Amino acid sequence: MARDRGTLVRRVGSRIRELREARNLTQEELGVRAGYTAKYVSEIERGLRDPPLSTLDRLASNGLACQVQDLLGPGVRANPARARPPVAWPRAVRKIADELAALPPSTRTRVVAVIRAVMALARGM
Repeated sequence: MARDRGTLVRRVGSRIRELREARNLTQEELGVRAGYTAKYVSEIERGLRDPPLSTLDRLASNGLACQVQDLLGPGVRANPARARPPVAWPRAVRKIADELAALPPSTRTRVVAVIRAVMALARGM
């Protein structure tokens, strides 16, 4: 069973890398979007970390604009109608992600909270 779990962890990591690269994201950009470090994303992609479901959910929904089941591989979907299309992020958004990545973690957390608050206000307009 442990061997099967290791295989699954590596498969999910490879799939995360595949989806990240398809969206032209760096590990740093994915990490910023999902709230993790590039090192942690790298360890997941290489199958060195067995992330909890909550981490996979954040990587999928916040970072990769997909469903958690998409991380299991092509053709594995609970509800294909709910799958989100890949997002083509404009250069400005990538630049902001780079700038966020350069901030100290505590500052980055506060800035992201402000951005989320502004987005919530924008959605309510």
